[in-house]
Amino acid sequence: MKYADALSGYVGGASGILFTHPLDTIRVRMQVFSQQSTYNNNLIHVLKELFKTRGILGLYAGVIPPVFLRGFGFGINRFVYGKMAKSNSNIVTGLVAGFFNGVADLPIFLVKSRVQVLNSEFKENLYNYYKMSIQVYKNEGVLAFFRGLTFMTFVSSGGYALFYVFYDNLRQKEYNPYFSGMFAAVACWPVFYPFDVLRTRQQTCLQQLKAWYHFRELIVEQPPKKWFPGLSFTLVRTAPRYGVAMFVCERTKQALAD
Repeated sequence: MKYADALSGYVGGASGILFTHPLDTIRVRMQVFSQQSTYNNNLIHVLKELFKTRGILGLYAGVIPPVFLRGFGFGINRFVYGKMAKSNSNIVTGLVAGFFNGVADLPIFLVKSRVQVLNSEFKENLYNYYKMSIQVYKNEGVLAFFRGLTFMTFVSSGGYALFYVFYDNLRQKEYNPYFSGMFAAVACWPVFYPFDVLRTRQQTCLQQLKAWYHFRELIVEQPPKKWFPGLSFTLVRTAPRYGVAMFVCERTKQALAD
């Protein structure tokens, strides 16, 4: 099938996201609220605050955009990778595939992250996200949907370059896609994680501050131990998410090829 890589990437990406979204909500709130010097950034406090303001379903705040739409980003990733893999190193291919994946994901990250850090009710449906997107466009302009591109490029391009080095090598040694996806994702995330924190903070900040402001606030003014809020939950989320994503992706691609 001509677009087997893209379609299998979409199905795999959406499956992995749906399975692990509650952990994503926790880590996004940690990334953003840790800017407050008085904020208690441990799991119990984060959950108590979330349940108090949003209820237990608050764990699935922002779930609709990534489940329905982020699969397209991963689909693009797998499509580009499939087209380039035979003639380029996995590092170069991962860089390019990751870049296009990141650009496609930025608008989705913007709306889902803003909903995840809300401490007020927001009904999860496509119409409310449509209204929210229109409001962002009117108040902040179309470029707002691509705010954080600088940081996202480091996360997505650099992350996928490293991801595919590990993943491809493990698959060549005939490890299954679930284990290969888990290991590759956990191995690459910590390297670029501070840039993901910066991307989240820039996108959720309604003051439209420049990238340098957020970089200075975290990297320049804070010690390295402060650069990784929510990393443990990111890794706990990342392992099964990419395990599921790559397993479903590979199996879907195989089914389409048969």
